[in-house]
Amino acid sequence: MSAQGPDRAFDPGLHVRKLRRRARWKRRALLLVLLVAALAYWVGLYLHDMGRGTVLSDARDMVTLAMGDAVERVLREEDWAYEDFVTLHTDASGAITAVTTRTSQVNRFTARVLREITEAAERGELDLRVNLGDFLGANLLLGRGPLLRFHVGLMTSPDVKLVSQLSSTGINQTRHALVVKAAVDIDLFIPWGSVSSRVETDILVAETLIVGRVPDTYMNWEGAHGTSGSERED
Repeated sequence: MSAQGPDRAFDPGLHVRKLRRRARWKRRALLLVLLVAALAYWVGLYLHDMGRGTVLSDARDMVTLAMGDAVERVLREEDWAYEDFVTLHTDASGAITAVTTRTSQVNRFTARVLREITEAAERGELDLRVNLGDFLGANLLLGRGPLLRFHVGLMTSPDVKLVSQLSSTGINQTRHALVVKAAVDIDLFIPWGSVSSRVETDILVAETLIVGRVPDTYMNWEGAHGTSGSERED
C-alpha cells in the first residue's frame, strides 16, 4: 500500500480544474487592470479639457481685472483728469472748434500703465489660484478642496493705447470719451503643458460732454505703444 494513501493520489481532473480557476482569475485581474487604465485615461482627458478650459477662463478674467487695476492705480496716484490729455479750442462764441491731444501726457500715461502691468506679472500678481473642486468642474465641488496655483506669464509686452471715442447722447450733445485699449498675450502653465491666449479689454479713463456742433478737427491723436485714433458712434 502506498505511503500517500488512496486519498492523496494524483487526480488529473482536479489539477485541470485548478489550472482553469487560476486562468479565470488571471483573466479577471487583467480585465480589472484594463478597466482601471481606461478609467484613468478617460479621467485624464476630462481633466485636460475641462480643467484647461476652467483655468484659462479664470486666468483671462484675472488678467483683465489686473489691467483695469493698473489703469485705476495710475489715475488715482497721479490724479489724471480729462484736461490732462486734451485741449479744447473754442471760437469767439465759445463753441468748440478743435480738440488737440497733449501727446507728451498721453505717452507718459500709457508708458506708466504698461509698466504697471509688466511689474504686476513679474511680482507674480497674475498667478492664478483655483480650488481643486473648481478645477474638476463638478458643481458640488465648486469652491472646495485645496488651492492649486498656476503661473501666468506674459509672452509679449502689453499693448496699451489711448483712443478717442465720440457718441451722440442727445440733440447737439456729444460724449467725448478717452478709453485705454489694453491687450496682452499670456502663457498659462498647467501640469501637462501650457496654453496661450490673448486678453483684450477697454477701460474708460476720462470723458466730457460737448454741447453744440461736434468739432471737425482732432489734432495729434497718437499715443505711445500703439497708434491711437478717434472712433465715432452714432
